[in-house]
Amino acid sequence: IENKTKFSFQAKKNNLSTLLIMRALVLNSFKSLPDLKNMSAPKLSDEQALIKMNYAPINPSDLNFINGLYGYQKELPCVPGWEGSGVIKKIKSNKYKDTDLIGKKVSCFATYKGNGTFAEFAAVDLSKCLILDEDTDLIQASCGLYNPMTAVHIRDICIKHDHRAVVLTAASSNVAHQTFKLLKKEGIQVINIVRK
Repeated sequence: IENKTKFSFQAKKNNLSTLLIMRALVLNSFKSLPDLKNMSAPKLSDEQALIKMNYAPINPSDLNFINGLYGYQKELPCVPGWEGSGVIKKIKSNKYKDTDLIGKKVSCFATYKGNGTFAEFAAVDLSKCLILDEDTDLIQASCGLYNPMTAVHIRDICIKHDHRAVVLTAASSNVAHQTFKLLKKEGIQVINIVRK
């Protein structure tokens, strides 16, 4: 999902504490489509960043969440979306100064409590933000955490248990491609299964 919308806020010299309204996809019940709604922008808890979301991919985990099939369910209504990329607009932190992070590009994970990344803004734990180089493509960065971390975890499990071969289902998926490359480097044989 690419965020090309213009958002509504009243700001005094980039003071986003006066942020009022943003647009977001809101899930009111599982197994239904989210609705595009105006809602209040998120308020930050300690050690969080307000991210102006530029991109948020739709992963199978997002579809499973929307359909009530994900291993974790948030209280509804909520904004879905587990990851994305954007720019830090505000932080609330005792560890970092505003000048250290504001304006930085990030890949980020949504929190398990509260709203996700399918919105103009998301409140994200600073520990779940990956600061990016200025020349990083935010489209690529939007899916730069979930699948790569899954692929690395699968590789690590294979190494830990001394597996010599792995069967990858849904082998045409992004995570399977990334996993295949990592396993190949380790000399682990991969059997790929695709539907077509």
